[in-house]
Amino acid sequence: GALLVLSVLQASFMLILLALLALFILALLLKRNTEFRMLVLMRLRRLPLLRSMISYLFAAFLRELSRQGIATVDALSMLLTLEKGSVLYPCVSEMKRLLEEGFSYEEIILTSDYFSPRFCRCFSLGYQSDSLDSLLPLYLQREITLWQKQADRFGALIQLFVYAVIGLLVFSVYQLLLTPLEMLNQM
Repeated sequence: GALLVLSVLQASFMLILLALLALFILALLLKRNTEFRMLVLMRLRRLPLLRSMISYLFAAFLRELSRQGIATVDALSMLLTLEKGSVLYPCVSEMKRLLEEGFSYEEIILTSDYFSPRFCRCFSLGYQSDSLDSLLPLYLQREITLWQKQADRFGALIQLFVYAVIGLLVFSVYQLLLTPLEMLNQM
């Protein structure tokens, strides 16, 4: 009984260590290889967290550039000067291409799979009411609040997982300490 629990714990710890090692290697590859980073971004751009992050960054840049009175096409050109490995680069390059093909700015944002639904609603409301300058700061603040709530939930889940692992560890140590006593009782 105790050996089975110990072997299960050992196997689970090995899996956790392998997963952490894989994440570390992936992080190194993403940091060093721009083409690999762009490939991963293109594949994962539909994930809600990545969409939220791209939307936040785009809204922050858009807010600052519109404060300076820079036109949309010029703002996108300025955003294209970002390094090619940035998270925003594929989004902005696709937007600029679609604008040059004749699509409207609002239509591009609302149909893009780079942006979160919250950003699309905020942008649409601000664009149609010509109050984008006042709605973007509200959107940015709301996103920060939502991220903080999500981080708190994630922290609570990690805490629960750690407590469960510690509980299993204590149980397995207890079982290991009882093993010699059980062997003495069997004699």
